[in-house]
Amino acid sequence: MVKQYTDREIIVHNKYSKEPLNSLLKNAWAFVSLQSTAGFKAMLNGIPSFFTEKTLEKICKIQDIENPTINFNIFYNLAYGQWTLEEMASGEAWESISKNS
Repeated sequence: MVKQYTDREIIVHNKYSKEPLNSLLKNAWAFVSLQSTAGFKAMLNGIPSFFTEKTLEKICKIQDIENPTINFNIFYNLAYGQWTLEEMASGEAWESISKNS
């Protein structure tokens, strides 16, 4: 699927891979996954992510892999589902997000 949209080198990583994902992400052009928090981690590090799961494909279309963008609004949507209004108002949510990204 990815090869029809790019001629870049494709590196496959899974839980059995010897090289840590963080190491691979340092030189990555993009990240492709079925559905994974690793894709969101990649985006937080400035690497566009593409998801093949139908419910996530609107984040970034695989057809755009050569002209990628990161729509950071997805993080607002995730945060709205993760934190209560009280945690957002108190600053606890932002403190946690900024400390862990």
